[in-house]
Amino acid sequence: IIENARALADGLTKRGLVCRRADDKEWTYTHQVHLMTSAHGSTEDIAKYFFSNHIAVAFDEMYNQGAFIRLGVQEITRRGAQQEDMDKLADILSRAIHGEDVQESVAMMLEKFSKVHYSFDIS
Repeated sequence: IIENARALADGLTKRGLVCRRADDKEWTYTHQVHLMTSAHGSTEDIAKYFFSNHIAVAFDEMYNQGAFIRLGVQEITRRGAQQEDMDKLADILSRAIHGEDVQESVAMMLEKFSKVHYSFDIS
């Protein structure tokens, strides 16, 4: 999960988006990536746009550190996504934050990762 969070943050950063990682030292130690939104408009409007494209996010502005969208990778990781899939997810998120309709791409990703994996599942 942590590796996927790092890979997602790297992919978003590579696309020119600003991310805060949970440890404030560039790398995250949790499942979260904070996508800073001040350069892209209202955080609430961006979150609503993500939701309209079937992307579940949370948004916040804690401790006066700037508004952000909170992205967690624990669910998609549990569905089998690997680090290389995080770059595809970063592309979808980047396109969405720039106003592109990404519902078809989201649906394809959901189809690919439709089965939840449990701790003792055997491939």
